[in-house]
Amino acid sequence: MQNMEPERYAFIDVSNTKGTVKSLLSFSIDWQKLLQLLKGEKWQCRDVFYYEGRMENSKSIRKHEKLTQAGYQVRAKTIFCREINRKWLNLFVWIAKKTIVFLENKRYLNAYAAPKKR
Repeated sequence: MQNMEPERYAFIDVSNTKGTVKSLLSFSIDWQKLLQLLKGEKWQCRDVFYYEGRMENSKSIRKHEKLTQAGYQVRAKTIFCREINRKWLNLFVWIAKKTIVFLENKRYLNAYAAPKKR
C-alpha cells in the first residue's frame, strides 16, 4: 500500500517575512534553523522555496549561493536601485521635519487659543 501522505512544500516571501518579524516581534530569523524545522520530522517539506529580490553585487550573490548549498530553492529576482542625489534627499528630510514642527506648534497654539467670537 502506498503512503497517502501528500508532499509538502514551503514558499517563503523573504521581504515580507523578514520585515514583519523584525518590526512586530523584534527578532531576526535564523534561516538555517528554519530550513531544518521545515524539512525536519514535523513538517517534512520536500522543498523550501526562498523568494527574495537581489542586488547585483557579490555580497547578495554569495548569500543566495550559501542558502542554495544549505538546501533552499532560491528564487531571486534582480532589483535595481537608482542613486538619489544626497542633496535632494537631505532637502526632503528637512522639509518633512519642518512640516512636523509646524503642525505640532499649530496644534499646541490652537489648543490654548481663545475661542473665536461670532
